[in-house]
Amino acid sequence: MLRLALAFTLLLLSRPLFADPLVLQLRWHHQPQFAGYYVALYKGYYKDAGLDVTIREGNANRFPVNEVFEGRAQFGVGNMEVLSFWAEGYPFVALAAIYQHSPSVLVARTDSGIKSVKDLVGHKVMFFPGGLDPEILAMLNKAGIKPSQLIRQDTSTNIQDFIAGKVDAFNAYLTNEPYQLDKLGLPYVILDPRAMGMDFYSDILFTSTPFLKEHPQEVAKFRAASLKGWDYALDHPQEALAIISNHYQTDKSQGHMRFELDTARQLIMPDLVSIGHMNPRRWQHIADILAESGQIPKVDNISDFLYHPGPQTRTGYWPWLLMLLLLPPPLYLLWRWRLAQKRLYRNMARLAKLEHRLDHDAATGLPTRGRLCRMVQKGDLDAWLVMIHVDNLRAINLDAGFAGGDKQLKALGQRLKKECLPDDILAKGDGARLLLYLPRRNHPHGESFAEALCLQLGPPLGLVLSWAVLAVTDRQNVDKLLARLEEKRQGHRGF
Repeated sequence: MLRLALAFTLLLLSRPLFADPLVLQLRWHHQPQFAGYYVALYKGYYKDAGLDVTIREGNANRFPVNEVFEGRAQFGVGNMEVLSFWAEGYPFVALAAIYQHSPSVLVARTDSGIKSVKDLVGHKVMFFPGGLDPEILAMLNKAGIKPSQLIRQDTSTNIQDFIAGKVDAFNAYLTNEPYQLDKLGLPYVILDPRAMGMDFYSDILFTSTPFLKEHPQEVAKFRAASLKGWDYALDHPQEALAIISNHYQTDKSQGHMRFELDTARQLIMPDLVSIGHMNPRRWQHIADILAESGQIPKVDNISDFLYHPGPQTRTGYWPWLLMLLLLPPPLYLLWRWRLAQKRLYRNMARLAKLEHRLDHDAATGLPTRGRLCRMVQKGDLDAWLVMIHVDNLRAINLDAGFAGGDKQLKALGQRLKKECLPDDILAKGDGARLLLYLPRRNHPHGESFAEALCLQLGPPLGLVLSWAVLAVTDRQNVDKLLARLEEKRQGHRGF
């Protein structure tokens, strides 16, 4: 009798939660942009949650907002159009924001004379119709540009139109088109909405309000399995790309796909925030920007748009209660204690790993920019802040791959370490930048020291280096100092 009861309990615990197939509608063709969902499917995370999931690619005529609203899909991956449609009365709920920063930008041909957003006036510009590029529209509005001032064309989604010179600017993704243009050696400039304060979320996992109300447990399970897939994909990029290559047709090379996934990681920021994190105040700010640019009605309360996981219903506990009654209390307590111990050790290991990631750059092993900023706030006020930029890193990445570029940066960091005194601080900045914090008592002549370093270390390593130096004289914002350094370097390349 006891064996029968235990078998019945295990059967209840292992039964599928939702027998009907679920469809996840992607925003575009199969590619590394959606790697986490493929991993969740082929690593069995959806199946383990009792869900039968189909992932369907999008195209120019199949948009997630339409598919979810009309019931052909239960979940979708969209951009800011999800918020736009919700503000117009469509019953959508944002479950997670996978990308903390939107990759949506305009790329413009340098031979067209475009250097800034305001230079777009009178030029041929491609982007999506129907408000599907809200970041770009908001950027144009911030720059005081009306759509009528552009020769606007609906996007063909084909970068060849830009390459062939049919248009002067083209809507692109940081994760995709820059790789193609760099390979061709075509000069271009990126017009990023973030540079003008349009810092939006992207790749929003969403569902419909009716489906959430009818199936709250299935939505919670689907969301958790998807985020688990993303976590694994970013920690195991080669395996994730292998899953895409083995199960989906794509015309992208392995190098292109690795570039896309590496760039996506920078925008997802898994080392700083939980994957899928959504800040209600940031969402409200985004809604305010879209309303100010006339893209959506004013939103007074964003709360209804955001997913709020509810407490489990009592029906979810009764199989566990049945097991508790069947197990002798001491055995049950021992089992729970061992589970708690394993969870504690696992969390401690994750915390240690996260702390190391937060404080050290993975490629070079150097302290991160964030750690440098904290140390500068506590260090000498009379000091130099030096930025060294590897001008030819992009060319190295294209020729030798990202591993080759990382190797060169690591070698440069090791050589710089040997030139540093005990109180000096060497750190890895953004992209191709290394940062030095040099107390003036060790280095009275910061400019000449930086110049000597670059001239001495660059040529033997095959690197083209530029530099910039600023004095640290008060407790000013270090990020502003670094921004001034970048402006100074761009204005004095090669000095």
